[in-house]
Amino acid sequence: MSESIDAPQHGSPQPTSADTDAITGTSTPASLRAQLAGISTLSADALISLDENGQIRLFNRAAEKLFGRPAGEVLGKPSTYLFPKGLIPVGHSPDIGSPNTITSTVYESEQIWAVRNGGEHFQVQVTIANVEWSGKTVLVAQLKAEAAPQMATNAPPAAPSLPDEPWAQFIRQIDLDQHHLEAILQHMPAGLFIAEAPSGRLLLANKQAELIWRQPFVPLANVRQYSSYKAFHLDGHPYAPEEWPLARAIQSGEVVTGEEIDFIAGDGTHGMLSVSAAPIQDRHGRIVAGVMTFADVTEQYQVEHAVLTALHRTKELYDISQNIGMVRRPNDVLDVLLRNSYLQNCSHASILVFDTPFIDDSHSGGHSDSHSPSSASVYATWNKNGNASRLIARLIGQHLPIQTDWLKLIRLHEGPILVADLEADQSLPQPIREYMERLHTRSAALFPLIANGEWYGYLTFHATQTGLMKSQHVRHIQGLVDQAAVAIHNMRLLEAEAKARREAEHANELRLRFLAMISHELRTPLTSIKGFATTLLADDISWDQDTQRDFLKVIDTEANKLTDMIEQLLDLSRLEAGLLRIRPQAYTLNHILSSTVAQLFNITRNHRLHIAVPEDLPILRADQQRVAQVLINLVSNAAKYSPAQSDITIAAGRDGDFVQVSISDHGPGIPPHERQSVFEAFRRGEDNLVRHTKGAGLGLAICKGIIEAHGGRIWIADNATPGTTVSFTLPINT
Repeated sequence: MSESIDAPQHGSPQPTSADTDAITGTSTPASLRAQLAGISTLSADALISLDENGQIRLFNRAAEKLFGRPAGEVLGKPSTYLFPKGLIPVGHSPDIGSPNTITSTVYESEQIWAVRNGGEHFQVQVTIANVEWSGKTVLVAQLKAEAAPQMATNAPPAAPSLPDEPWAQFIRQIDLDQHHLEAILQHMPAGLFIAEAPSGRLLLANKQAELIWRQPFVPLANVRQYSSYKAFHLDGHPYAPEEWPLARAIQSGEVVTGEEIDFIAGDGTHGMLSVSAAPIQDRHGRIVAGVMTFADVTEQYQVEHAVLTALHRTKELYDISQNIGMVRRPNDVLDVLLRNSYLQNCSHASILVFDTPFIDDSHSGGHSDSHSPSSASVYATWNKNGNASRLIARLIGQHLPIQTDWLKLIRLHEGPILVADLEADQSLPQPIREYMERLHTRSAALFPLIANGEWYGYLTFHATQTGLMKSQHVRHIQGLVDQAAVAIHNMRLLEAEAKARREAEHANELRLRFLAMISHELRTPLTSIKGFATTLLADDISWDQDTQRDFLKVIDTEANKLTDMIEQLLDLSRLEAGLLRIRPQAYTLNHILSSTVAQLFNITRNHRLHIAVPEDLPILRADQQRVAQVLINLVSNAAKYSPAQSDITIAAGRDGDFVQVSISDHGPGIPPHERQSVFEAFRRGEDNLVRHTKGAGLGLAICKGIIEAHGGRIWIADNATPGTTVSFTLPINT
């Protein structure tokens, strides 16, 4: 064809979409209708088309001008409405009503009488063609006026003229072009939708479109019905019907190129489309249709997504690896590790360190487990919410019993232990299981911490739901854990070195304090003893019996002080050497109190001592003499530092598997920053009253050693009222 509706040229009148419908009606196929509309509008001659029933279906603007009638009046009328004898050339009688009999047959020009609006008759020269289209035969006529309108009835016909070559060529080739176009569209490698404007009615979809969507083509009537195709933006929210690229191309003329759309095919499978769309315009620039092409790029998208994910993971692992080498605290190591997106479900993490490195002698022919650890202590913890709860804080330093056989089992795995569901997995030792249950763990992973060939602990990751991590991600996490193991090992070495340095400095400080204490605390009673003894032995003075007795009492009291101080020093040295003997037996707290209550009331003779210990407390496993020593030391301190006639209270209650005992007074109290240091030997508070009260600062240090030797702990408790409360725990006899 020499002309085309979708190749606009400026300067020529073009039909609107309304023109297309009014001129051509609705029975002609969409592609033919669009092409005929373009040709008929461009033609200066009148064009008329009849359908197989002889009714007028095309009436262009030139015909409107020629007949003086609007298209709306003519369309649908029989041909005799314009031509008294019908629109059949003289001497020819084609079978218009019989389908599939003539294909693109053109008849030579003839003259025929026509009727103008108002009843005026005039002659026109007509070229008529019958065209077979989609199993139907239509008649197309090209009209040219030969003379001015007149009423003559016997006017001779004008000489015939040759048909308009471009028009005749269109008529001859239209069928061939249609089949050619359909073949091209159906064999396109991309899916194709064509829709008319402005309704958005889908006119055509090729076979590839049906294959991509895995469903037969449905000719939707309008844009609103596009919602039957399920698709989503890349951020996950659904495409509204008017958001489809085809709808945007038709409604606003937008040209869309390579828009990615997540879609759900007819069989329910997900995929990814790359979609392009553009409007089809007539020569006047009006949008008459739209076309959308799309390709299934699911595999390509998955490959690209996998590559991008791998690059992101690699960069993430590199950044974490770099940061692990820069941190200086074990909690920071956990914080860096938990930035890994593979661990996004982790709710808690812990570093557990053995009391001694694990060495498996079975591979070297040995039979001794003397090098195997018996427990693991909580070295550091991490919580997802960033807050160290009271439970988590109490876990730091807690010792968990470890079974050697279980450690050997882990060692045989030569890798982490994954616990998919704690409720169903019974392989964990009970102490480890109880530890996880206290953290509300449902799934976990345990990675051995090995550095320089030494297995010194393990790192645990916890989640409150099943499926903490996938097995294919373990390899990536293992690499980071290996780096963390070296970093933690180095931190422990540095801590051990710093601790040894501090202990050496502390030992030197203790030596100086000990010398100062000896020079002060021992000299005072010795001076009294020496003074009174010398007085009694003087030859130049005679003392009565009562005075001599008073002098001897002072000597006895000061000697007792020396004896007590020496005993404390001996206890302290035994504690530091680990030689303090603890002989625990089954006792009630009330039994221990009854053995020392007289001494306690004597110590508090200037105060009011209250004992609030329930009778139904469980039985303790304790060394009666040593626990009594702790009670005497703590009550003695309370009496020493609290005002006369003030209250001193001994209270007790159950705390899980322990009994907690608290001694409270109304003294000056201990500032929070000193509450740890007061349990060190020779360390005393900085308060004026404390500094001016006699004492070597050994009592609390000895109490701490005795309580910890029992498996309990001792601390300065928070107190809502003025004064000090010292609390300690003792284990229940089981």
